[in-house]
Amino acid sequence: MTNRSRKVGLLAQIVLVFLALPLANACGSAPAVSPTAAPPAPVASLAQPAAAPPGAEIVIGAASDLTGPFSASGVAQTAGRNAYIRYVNEKLGGINGVKINLVTVDTAFDENREVAAYKRFRDVDRALLMNNLSSGAAAAIAPMAEVDGMVHTNVAEPAVTFRGKDGWFFAIQPQLHDGGGTAFQWWYDSEWKKNADRAPKVALLNLDALAGHEVSKYFNALLKPMNIPIVVDMFTPNGISDTTNYVTAIKDKQADVLISLEPDALWGILVKDMKRQGVNIPIISSLNTVLASDVIRSMGPTGVGVISYLPYSMWDDTDVEGIKVIRSLYKEWSPGTEERRTVFYYGWAEEAITLEGVRIALNNVGYDGLTKDIKKGRAAMRDAMYQINGFTADGLLPPVKYSKDDRRPYTKVKVARVGEGGKIQELTGWVDAPSLTPEMKTNKWWGQQ
Repeated sequence: MTNRSRKVGLLAQIVLVFLALPLANACGSAPAVSPTAAPPAPVASLAQPAAAPPGAEIVIGAASDLTGPFSASGVAQTAGRNAYIRYVNEKLGGINGVKINLVTVDTAFDENREVAAYKRFRDVDRALLMNNLSSGAAAAIAPMAEVDGMVHTNVAEPAVTFRGKDGWFFAIQPQLHDGGGTAFQWWYDSEWKKNADRAPKVALLNLDALAGHEVSKYFNALLKPMNIPIVVDMFTPNGISDTTNYVTAIKDKQADVLISLEPDALWGILVKDMKRQGVNIPIISSLNTVLASDVIRSMGPTGVGVISYLPYSMWDDTDVEGIKVIRSLYKEWSPGTEERRTVFYYGWAEEAITLEGVRIALNNVGYDGLTKDIKKGRAAMRDAMYQINGFTADGLLPPVKYSKDDRRPYTKVKVARVGEGGKIQELTGWVDAPSLTPEMKTNKWWGQQ
């Protein structure tokens, strides 16, 4: 099938999914999928994998935060995951005729619960792979997954992404430090240097969790050669409801900019505490869930101007083919509805990349090859993930390609900020993240073995 005919066929099928999905899941818009380019056709004498039997399915396990500190974005992420899976199953007939069974467990951003979910997916559900949620859980699961031979994915976790060659972990978007570093570089070049003749004094305030400590370490390494001083480097315990002491420290040190990674539930508290104490400085978030609609709503007018990034295209990117499809389908299916939940697109992209790997694996070994011996099937799934090359989900993502020693899918983001009325303003097109040194591309540098 040519790319042109593939897109025409998919467009017709996508129209059907919007007519079928319930209004409560209006977020489940379904752009066409741009697959990895097919390898050269095999010679006729080579045997092809047998077709899947009726009722064939593949299980994918997913950890979600539906009730914990990241639930504001977790609900949207889960909706995006579910929408993509339903689209594939009901309107595309599955992957090569194989339906996908997405088993979701609410782990509430609890590392122990997520590790337990991994063991359930591995042993009870016999899942082909797992979609992780938190960085800490991904790091805890990685050694087990390597022994078990099971692929797991996550938003970003450098200590696992750079865990040696031929790993079993695949990031689904650039690392949090990639996005935060790009956003800071844009602010420094485009706003600070135009109005100041000295280096900015930086405050770092991050969640006291693996991801927060990694972001702190990254910015210490990034800013030192730039001769930019870090005057505050603090960590917030999970679950706090008062940031007064942290804001006071930022104020006392006369910081010029705050770089932060915090849970969804803390952002409204933090920005309002800053306003109350008169700390009116730019804020840059290394975690783009700050751009989730519920988080923006919690911050209110005090959140206007917060800078972060987007690792995917969204509703207002009307020049992107996938967005054109989404907008036209919304007019037909749910007039007046706009999908502006930022993290919905992450959930959609997560499953799009995952199922691109499943598609390649099915083409390589067939349904029986993935399911009869689940250990061999999981190994085939890992091989398939490394074969993804140029997948974009019709322009929603930069081209995805994993390497054996750098399992980031791509390293480009778009810098964005919260605008008036809670609208997201994209400040750049796709921008490359600051380069990492060879030492930073090892899990040892990130403090993991």
